[in-house]
Amino acid sequence: ALTMASEVNYRGDYFATSDVQLFDAPNWLNDRALHLGFKFLEDDLSPPWAFLDPAVYGFLMTLDDDEDLRDVANGVDFPDASRRVVATGVNDAAAVSTAQGSHWSLLVYWVDADQAAHFDSMGCASRRGR
Repeated sequence: ALTMASEVNYRGDYFATSDVQLFDAPNWLNDRALHLGFKFLEDDLSPPWAFLDPAVYGFLMTLDDDEDLRDVANGVDFPDASRRVVATGVNDAAAVSTAQGSHWSLLVYWVDADQAAHFDSMGCASRRGR
């Protein structure tokens, strides 16, 4: 009998098979599935984008000390300086300490323009900020 591996390795990140299976309809995606999807997009987009793992973004949101936030953010390693657009998934969880959100939106930052936009299919699309 053929058995499926419990993990999938894609570019050095390991994803549970159950996360990969979330791409089959009608499932909702979790942060790990989004991270895998973002890694695929990084390979295909031009100009190259950098996608921040939604779990890392969620962790950064739990920090309330500016010095701790800078230390962690400085440790986030993007592949190279040619990536001039940075994006991440944002969850609508009521509190950043819980994993109870039910909706993802997209936060995009254009480095050269120093502009950000929030894209949300639930009605708050394209809020621009500086």
